[in-house]
Amino acid sequence: MGIDLITIIVKGPIKLSKRHIKKAEREAAKIIQFAADIYAAHEKEYNGGTLSKKEMELLDSGLRHPRMQGFRSEEQLDRVKDALDLGLRDMAQTTAKKEVKDFVEWWHCEEGRDVCSRFDPDDHSQKIVVCGGDSGGDMPEGYGYQTLRRANWFEILDNLGIR
Repeated sequence: MGIDLITIIVKGPIKLSKRHIKKAEREAAKIIQFAADIYAAHEKEYNGGTLSKKEMELLDSGLRHPRMQGFRSEEQLDRVKDALDLGLRDMAQTTAKKEVKDFVEWWHCEEGRDVCSRFDPDDHSQKIVVCGGDSGGDMPEGYGYQTLRRANWFEILDNLGIR
């Protein structure tokens, strides 16, 4: 069994605008509400409750639900699996403001032993950040990798202009 190096490389503005931060909060709130709706339906079903047609559709359709129109590819559909890995209940109980604030603070100081960054030599208003670690088939456990993974699930990266 071999070890693989798993990384995420992103590029984005050094200074994040308040307008983009507000947009990221709005969009993350939609995803959090979706997670809360799914979690509530799962809990209701698990406890023997009768699901409404809307709740059954929500559970059946997963990310194809209208609330998740932004998910366009198979890779993005994996975000629901990530949500379950990270804890759907935890996600349903968080707030968009907290998630965005935590990410913005991390983006400005990039803490974590698995993080490396530099200014983009072609555009000094942008920076490139690399996070990752080795893996024997599981997710890297480093703080930087997990921070980017979580921000990606909430679409914080896209909404802050980080790609």
